[in-house]
Amino acid sequence: MERFLDSTKADLFFAQGVIMVEGDAENILIPTIAQIIGLPLSKNGITVLNVGSTAFLRYSRIFIRANPENGTINIPVACITDLDIKPEINTQDQLIDPTPETIEVKREGITARLTQQNVKAFISPNWTLEHDFARSTFQEDILRAVLWAKKYKIVILLGLLILRRTKLKKK
Repeated sequence: MERFLDSTKADLFFAQGVIMVEGDAENILIPTIAQIIGLPLSKNGITVLNVGSTAFLRYSRIFIRANPENGTINIPVACITDLDIKPEINTQDQLIDPTPETIEVKREGITARLTQQNVKAFISPNWTLEHDFARSTFQEDILRAVLWAKKYKIVILLGLLILRRTKLKKK
C-alpha cells in the first residue's frame, strides 16, 4: 500500500466521493468542467485521483469489501477511463470508427473488471476522452480555443521580444 500512496493520493481516504482518472488531461478537464457547470468538486468533498495509467484496480480495491454482506464502504467511486480502440484511417485519410460490436465487447470487459459495489466505470464513447471531446459538439469551441491560445502565445512572444530589446538597449 505504501508503494502506491503519496501525498497526492492519500486524500482519497478523507473524500466523500472519488473520481479516478487515467492521466493529466482528465485530471485537469474534469474539475474544470465541474467548476464551469457550477459543481465544484472540492466544495462537494470529491477528490480527483490521477492513477497515471489504467491501473484503477490498484486503488479501487481499497473501496471494495471481500464480504459485502457485512457492509460496504459508502463512498461512491467513479473510474473514468478510455475505451482505447483507435479508429482506423483509410486511404483517403478519413477516420473509420470501430464497429458497434467491437465497442460493446471492449466496454463490457472494462465494466466487468471495474464495476463492483460502490465503484463504477465510466468509459469514453470511442477512443480517448480527449479524442471524443474533440469530435463532439465541442469541436468548434476547441478549435476557437486553440486558435485563441496560438494568437495569445504570439502576442506574449512579441511582448517578450520587445521587453528583451528594451533591456538590451538600456545596457
